Amino acid sequence: LDLRDAEYRGRVYLRDAERAAASEKLAGLPRPLIAVRTLSAQPVKNWPVAQWRELLPQLARRGTLVQLGDGREPALGLAHNFSGKLSKRESMAMLGECDLFVGPVTFLMHAANGLDVPAVVIFGGSHTPANAGYAENINLYADLPCSNCWLTGHPGSECPHDLACMAAITPAAVLAAADELLARRSKPPAVSR
Repeated sequence: LDLRDAEYRGRVYLRDAERAAASEKLAGLPRPLIAVRTLSAQPVKNWPVAQWRELLPQLARRGTLVQLGDGREPALGLAHNFSGKLSKRESMAMLGECDLFVGPVTFLMHAANGLDVPAVVIFGGSHTPANAGYAENINLYADLPCSNCWLTGHPGSECPHDLACMAAITPAAVLAAADELLARRSKPPAVSR
């Protein structure tokens, strides 16, 4: 096909009732609402829990944390934890009510794009944002000599470098990216003349 530069944009369509149910669950929580997902289905895409534990208290000072994902998500406190309690559609509706998403390369990263929710995506180095990232996001990638390995972290495909690419992305870098996207979101749109 000889496609060289193509920007993909997702689109998620939710029913009014799905949006209303999510809005009701989050009613009264102070904004901004920051959705977090800590785990991916591929272990090589998981940022260390210690990094999350360092980041989340700082992120909670900027807004209300809403934890999404499946039942494998660790209980990290500080967040209104909906992980393991919602269907995928309910999770997307909840995400659509949020002002920011922070997490690894997951289904919810793609859903955030389809819902126009800005995202900080912790890629690490197993594959580049050029493969799955969205231009609207801040995609945190660690370009190490072993990067773009395409390992999964499942048995037979473990990282021989103890996920150095994930460890290279600091909580400070994630927080700075979140601050940048929250600042962009709070600015009124430019008026064209």
